[in-house]
Amino acid sequence: AVKRTFQSLPKDPSKRVDVIHHIAQVLNVIPATKHHKREQRSLSNALKELVIKFYNRDDVSYQMPGKWDCITVENDGKKITLQKRILLYSIRETYQLFIADKNDPNINLSKTSFSDLRPLNIY
Repeated sequence: AVKRTFQSLPKDPSKRVDVIHHIAQVLNVIPATKHHKREQRSLSNALKELVIKFYNRDDVSYQMPGKWDCITVENDGKKITLQKRILLYSIRETYQLFIADKNDPNINLSKTSFSDLRPLNIY
């Protein structure tokens, strides 16, 4: 029976290991593992707040002066009215300023993530 089992296994060694591993899990020889858990790499809340505060700095963006220059955004089910702000630099230049200003090797932030974190009231 063992000889017939080995002959019916796939020829590829990695597939052979996968089949034997699955059979062992079904027969409760080894405990079942959960291979399908995916790890999400998300940015920390502290880094997100740091980027938002950087965007709102007066040397990075200026506040529009008019009474009607405001935007209403919904945050956690509550409507908040924010004054519109204009970036003084392009997103690329602002990102370079952020990296140069923080000068921390632990900050691992891509330009795309930096751009996605731009608040809705900053144009």
